[in-house]
Amino acid sequence: MWAVFLLLSPFILLGVLVFGIPFMSADEIGLMKVLLVVLGPFAFDIWWITIRLVSSRYRAKRLIASRNETGTDYSDAELRFLEQVGKSHHFRNFVVLLV
Repeated sequence: MWAVFLLLSPFILLGVLVFGIPFMSADEIGLMKVLLVVLGPFAFDIWWITIRLVSSRYRAKRLIASRNETGTDYSDAELRFLEQVGKSHHFRNFVVLLV
């Protein structure tokens, strides 16, 4: 549930800021901006992990399907890519979060 909230938090907070400004006090607007700045990096990191995971697995499936149709062998770079698809990249994701 927290992951879904973090994924949607930038859109929720920006929507509240855009449509709620006429009804909010200055303190509430400041609080929403702080929440967006605090939750933004975590939401970005979860989006980054999700997009990288989905796109690399989809690319691997397309590569395997195309090689099965043509019957050609994999190159060394393609084999390295296929080996890396299933592995987790926690350090890279941590660096993205820090940046």
